[in-house]
Amino acid sequence: MVPIRGNVPTRLSKIAAGGSYDATVLAAAGLVRLGHDISFGSLEVDGFRLGLEVLDWMLPAPGQGAIAVETREGDRAAELAEVLNHTATARCVEAERLVLKHLGGGCHLALGALGSESGGLISLRAVFVPDKADPAQAAQSIRSAIRSGEASSPTPAGAARTVADQLLFP
Repeated sequence: MVPIRGNVPTRLSKIAAGGSYDATVLAAAGLVRLGHDISFGSLEVDGFRLGLEVLDWMLPAPGQGAIAVETREGDRAAELAEVLNHTATARCVEAERLVLKHLGGGCHLALGALGSESGGLISLRAVFVPDKADPAQAAQSIRSAIRSGEASSPTPAGAARTVADQLLFP
């Protein structure tokens, strides 16, 4: 793995040109926002057809995409902001962040976590690469170092504890 610089069109052109890069990781939402049709599992760049692969094991950082609104306690703004609260999302983010806490990590921990709620149960998936894994290793070696966990519980704490234990004690 090597760093690749540039915006999305530049990165796609570098892949199409071959040379130093065989692939890059990009968000599907970003490709769609830029007008690419990804429904066929590929896209055309500079006259070359590039294949797309779903990396379902690659999860977002805990809480990524959630919006937080902070107000003073007892202030009218707190009352107004309460209508924005989405309880299911808050419970999922709580579970994701608790996994991070159980692993003793912060923003530099290689952890992805994604919670969802259905029928009153929090379902949580997480992937983790321990610090001892060397990021300079080939992709295949890093893939073998990845630990994953998955659990469902009525509480965010229950799902997080189970998943954290799976990640810490595989």
